[in-house]
Amino acid sequence: MVVKVLISNSLYRELKIKIIKRYRNGYLHCHNGGNMLEKQIERRLCDEVKSAGGMCLKQTGLAGIPDRLVVMPGGNCAFVELKAPGEKPRKLQMARIKQLRKLGFKCYVIDGIEQIKPVIDSLRGGDAK
Repeated sequence: MVVKVLISNSLYRELKIKIIKRYRNGYLHCHNGGNMLEKQIERRLCDEVKSAGGMCLKQTGLAGIPDRLVVMPGGNCAFVELKAPGEKPRKLQMARIKQLRKLGFKCYVIDGIEQIKPVIDSLRGGDAK
């Protein structure tokens, strides 16, 4: 059902700005009825990597590159793309992940806090790639 409402231009601009700000800040509605922010998942990943003795480096500078490079003791590392629950990587992000995997790097897409521990566990005991 679509409902059309007539609103003034100033109210439209105000609403549009609020929606854009929420989207840019990673605000997305979850299927479970709560609100899980991508940045909350990212913060948890960084905290857990640090407590495991590793580093969680922010990636910038190349379009589509995964959000974080996780570096663990023993030379194990992986690229991690973070998404809000239920969200999928964009086409360019998937192309970069495919490119990195072809070069021999481990790459993960995490869209929930419950996925963090298995990723860290795989990097603790896995062979360096």
